[in-house]
Amino acid sequence: MEITGESPPTSLTIQLDFIEPFEAHNVSTFALRPVEGGTHLTWAMDGPNTFMGKVMSVFVSMDKMVGKDLERGLETMKQVAER
Repeated sequence: MEITGESPPTSLTIQLDFIEPFEAHNVSTFALRPVEGGTHLTWAMDGPNTFMGKVMSVFVSMDKMVGKDLERGLETMKQVAER
C-alpha cells in the first residue's frame, strides 16, 4: 500500500498491490465533502478486472467477501475523526 496522491482536505489516493489470494493492482480513493453536521466520505476501489476476477464474481459476492472489512474500516475512520 502506498499513498500516491492527496489533496487535503478533499481526497486521498492509495495504490494497493495484492499478492494473495491472487495478484491484483488497484487504486483506492477517498473523497470527502462537507455536509451539514459532518463529512460525506466516498471510498472507491478501481482496477482491472482480470479473467480470474470475472470468474470469481460469478461465484462469490464481493460484498459478502469484503463488505464487513470495509464497514469496519469506515467505522474506525469515524471514531478517529470524532476524537
